Amino acid sequence: MRTIFLSLTVLAGVAACGGKITSSANDTATSDSEPTSTDGGGADDGGAGDDSSDADGGADTGTTDAGGEEGGDADGATDGGWSPDGRTDVADMQTAGLADGSPVSLQNVVVTSTMSIEAPGFFVQDVGGGEWSGVFVYTQAVETAAGNPEPAALTVSIGDVLNLSGTSKEYHDQTQLVLAAAEDMEVVGTGASVADTDLSAAPSDWEPYEGVLVTLSDVGIIDVPDPAESEHAPVTNWGLSVADLLMLIEMTEGTAYSSMTGIVTYSWELYRIAPRTAADIVE
Repeated sequence: MRTIFLSLTVLAGVAACGGKITSSANDTATSDSEPTSTDGGGADDGGAGDDSSDADGGADTGTTDAGGEEGGDADGATDGGWSPDGRTDVADMQTAGLADGSPVSLQNVVVTSTMSIEAPGFFVQDVGGGEWSGVFVYTQAVETAAGNPEPAALTVSIGDVLNLSGTSKEYHDQTQLVLAAAEDMEVVGTGASVADTDLSAAPSDWEPYEGVLVTLSDVGIIDVPDPAESEHAPVTNWGLSVADLLMLIEMTEGTAYSSMTGIVTYSWELYRIAPRTAADIVE
């Protein structure tokens, strides 16, 4: 396989005021008051990928995916390629088919989650959200270099605006941006609006929504597998399990919710939705 090294530069729609990103979409989480959870993580190079022995995975070896799947980005990049000006955002990264280890630079992306409670890292998204716009940022190397402190050496809050430099890696077909050092993350704004993508029906393919903050309507819990089973996350009528990647999850079969907001995740051949706080689960 050829290894492709690409320099990526993102032009996102950043408002000149205070370094904040503006978006017309509503944020289902409170970006200013969102508590920041931390995770010291382990010493491996895993990511937010789900472990086959739990609902949505532990600190496994992180990786990035995106494969040359169809999908555009907000600024018109062509499928699996680069826009004419050479700019790259998360959507470009997700659709470019990057080889593991390819250098990636993202500018003015918005943090959509607190730190994962399963693996050191967090999710970011292009301004405006939508298909192909989200990705998990894996920070194990930063925590390992700092001695895995508590609280974590690197933390974020929902609504932070970041410039990131790292490498692309794929873990069980989940796309991840791997940071090597704390200096690879620059906070350039806070309190930005976070766009969630409203869905009224399950798409034929969840891959374009991997890493994306979505809101599902009329969610029912149709099965809660035995905890002894390798995959024991509650199963929804949307074809997604409910992952405890960002918060602890306790649900009962037959429970119905008017809406559920969370990050769509993928690994071990399963798609899941990871709510961030109790506010994301509305009865």
